[in-house]
Amino acid sequence: MANTLTRDAMIFSKVISVLAMLASLAWLYVEPKFDSLVAFLVSLLALGSAYGYDYVKKYLSQSQKLEKNATGIQAEGDVTGNHIASASEQATAINTTGTTTIVINQNSLTVDDVKRIALEVFEANIIEFKGEAIGVAKNRNEQITTKFISKLHNENPDGLSEFKSPDFLNSLFVVQKEYAKSGDEDLGELLIDLLIDRSRESDRSFLQVVLNESLVVVSKLTSEQIATLTVCFLIRHCRSHPANHDAFSQYFEKHLTPFVHLMTTTRGSFQHLASTGCGSISIGEASLEIILRANYSGLFNKGFDPLKIQELGLYSYPTMFVKCLNDNAKLQVNALDIEALNLSLSNLNITEDHKVAIKTLFESNIMSEAEIRVKAIEISPIFGELFPKWNDTSLKNFMLDSIGISIGHANLKRVLGEFSALSIWIN
Repeated sequence: MANTLTRDAMIFSKVISVLAMLASLAWLYVEPKFDSLVAFLVSLLALGSAYGYDYVKKYLSQSQKLEKNATGIQAEGDVTGNHIASASEQATAINTTGTTTIVINQNSLTVDDVKRIALEVFEANIIEFKGEAIGVAKNRNEQITTKFISKLHNENPDGLSEFKSPDFLNSLFVVQKEYAKSGDEDLGELLIDLLIDRSRESDRSFLQVVLNESLVVVSKLTSEQIATLTVCFLIRHCRSHPANHDAFSQYFEKHLTPFVHLMTTTRGSFQHLASTGCGSISIGEASLEIILRANYSGLFNKGFDPLKIQELGLYSYPTMFVKCLNDNAKLQVNALDIEALNLSLSNLNITEDHKVAIKTLFESNIMSEAEIRVKAIEISPIFGELFPKWNDTSLKNFMLDSIGISIGHANLKRVLGEFSALSIWIN
């Protein structure tokens, strides 16, 4: 209705302009004076404005009308002005840049659909690359786009629907751009893993915000700094539940070996990690021995004489004691750490005095820090390299923030191929 009224008004305006121009021309012919000349020129200008409006409107704007199930792309190089995409049922208009609009079908997207969209997103923004760099950038974009879509289809096929989201397409372009710039294979794989995690977050959540920011930050880090974040994440934020020394060794040899030799040890690197929002350098510190003592004290327990159970009247709780892992002649409390011990005690019908006695047996027989260091290296040799890199650098003071956790987690998953969901740590 509004469009009809506008069109009628324009027709009326043109008719009036023509009549006014003819009248002023007749006046100028009959009385060729200054006033009649001005009137003629004004009417001529009005007529030009009326007919020029359509041309200006057409030049300064583009529009597409997409019917049901349609997919369209609107772009025109260096065109200035307004670019409008109107989408009817089952279509979504997405502006990826100031001069380009990509319109995406709201129906289920196929793998071919999302690959086409992904390549178009990059093409629409490739203007920042010049000369021969354009060809290199296009080749790298094709590589990472193909890898990403293949991995997304295998690991999270529901994530294909995220290609309808402007926010996700922006994150996609960050991945494309950063890989096109560097061509670094490890960085590319890490960006892909982060983007796949991002594809699982359709709502604007804290985790989505963290992942979006991580995609931007990770390209500002060296492989050594990323390895350091990974080790810090593993030691400070992850806990295995090994039943014995062999399980402890297998876990850490597998998870630490790919990263420890790459770690950075310079203070400048830690300052850079802090400046990019990956963490902070704290005044306080936590040595590696202290962390191992807190998380795995049951593996570093010297045990006690079996006669203690009789002396303390604890013989009614046989499940709470096992043979000492470090001395076959002794017993130790059956718990990996104080948290696990408290949980076990809460499930027992036991007096408070006996709870205190068992806790005391556990805590009083934990090895000293020096003993823990020697034993850890004996059990798992990788700690021989890690101890000085942790205790003698700013790593003992470094606390990861959400972005550092996200990047460390993604890198661990990239190398190991599988790891727990990031939402365990960030929610």
